[in-house]
Amino acid sequence: MKEAMSTDSEENTIPWYDRSIRILEEKGGSQVPSLLHERRLEAQATLLRMGLPSAKSEDWKYTDIRDVRAGNFALAMPESVSQVDEDVRQLRALPLDEVYRIDTVDGFVATHLSQLQAALPEGVEVVQLSEASASQSQLLEQYFGSSLTITSDSVAALNTAFIQDGIVLKVSKGTVLDKPLYIQHISSGLSDHTASFPRLLVVVEEGAQASVIEHFTAVTGSSSFCASVSELFVGKNAHLSHYQVGEDSLENIRFSRVMAHQEKDSVCRMHSFTFGGKLVRNEVHPSLLGQNGRTCMYGLSVLKHNQHVDNHTVLDHAVPHCESDERYKGIYDDRSQGVFCGTIIVRPDAQKTNAIQNNAAVVLSDKARINAKPQLKIWADDVKCTHGATVGALDMQQLFYLRSRGVSERDAKNMLLRAFAGDVTQEIDLESLRVLIEDRVVEKLSL
Repeated sequence: MKEAMSTDSEENTIPWYDRSIRILEEKGGSQVPSLLHERRLEAQATLLRMGLPSAKSEDWKYTDIRDVRAGNFALAMPESVSQVDEDVRQLRALPLDEVYRIDTVDGFVATHLSQLQAALPEGVEVVQLSEASASQSQLLEQYFGSSLTITSDSVAALNTAFIQDGIVLKVSKGTVLDKPLYIQHISSGLSDHTASFPRLLVVVEEGAQASVIEHFTAVTGSSSFCASVSELFVGKNAHLSHYQVGEDSLENIRFSRVMAHQEKDSVCRMHSFTFGGKLVRNEVHPSLLGQNGRTCMYGLSVLKHNQHVDNHTVLDHAVPHCESDERYKGIYDDRSQGVFCGTIIVRPDAQKTNAIQNNAAVVLSDKARINAKPQLKIWADDVKCTHGATVGALDMQQLFYLRSRGVSERDAKNMLLRAFAGDVTQEIDLESLRVLIEDRVVEKLSL
């Protein structure tokens, strides 16, 4: 789905764009593979011509990004990687023996922090994008950027215009990645107003299986901007679980775009959890391109203070005999704001589609605001598609019932909110990650 981008001259002239582009021009293309350099130049030209979207764009109607345009951001430099060491230890969230771990700092792979506890299984490759060799050039040519439409997707254009590094995961045909690849994206906070652009490419070939966790964290509370892109390619009869966990500082602005292309008989499970950030935009766009595919999309946002999250999903049923299950939930306190815009597209040839979309939000304050816009765009006649959105306070009857059984008000609210979130958290396959998310829900709401 394409979005309208700004053409107003005021919105096209963005000082930190120009400054960042000049820095990359001085560095030239010697530090990245030639394909990346070419794509970067194309995206820069597009971005300078079209600018960022404004509230005039229907897709950004409820999210004000003037702070991104006006922010005095500075492009992150690789020198920040070596300066982050001891401080990052406090961010370690998952047991190291349960994952293959890679850290990035301000978008650059930090090899001195990453801990692959054992050799990766045969048939699994993890490559640093900036150091991709000639042997990986064919993989990049085939997949890198192929799921994106730079000329109309602002987050994709922004990331590609300033990309300097990233991670490539390839799981070869029939291979099972025995532990999740856990990528911790760290905002260093070494300088205020840093802009970073993490990139991830995942290719899971025919009959292969993998899980990938992206965890966005911050060492300090300094303000920063991040625009990340993750491209997921799931081959025939392959299985992929992808998780994004956002625990940014409360001064951070982060845009994320996740694209997934699925082939025949594949399963892709996509999870999005948002706890931190001043302003967060999560875009998740899977496409079912082969018959008998299944897509699952689960999201949970828990916000307070003046936080703002915009969950924007587009699920494309392009072929027959596929099914999808989408569940997004939110808990909003204080003056926080939530946006859910979810679109299911069923194309003319996609007969026998079975698609379910549900969005629900609980508001704990009369000052919290929710905007929900579920949409079905159906051009086939033999389908089963449902959608719904509900917004409300905690159920007072349920709360009264628990109170009448001797449960304190605090514990009763805790039980109800955990049960509400549990509809999403129960879908997490990795126990340690599920416990982490459940704990964050309680911590966030100070229950």
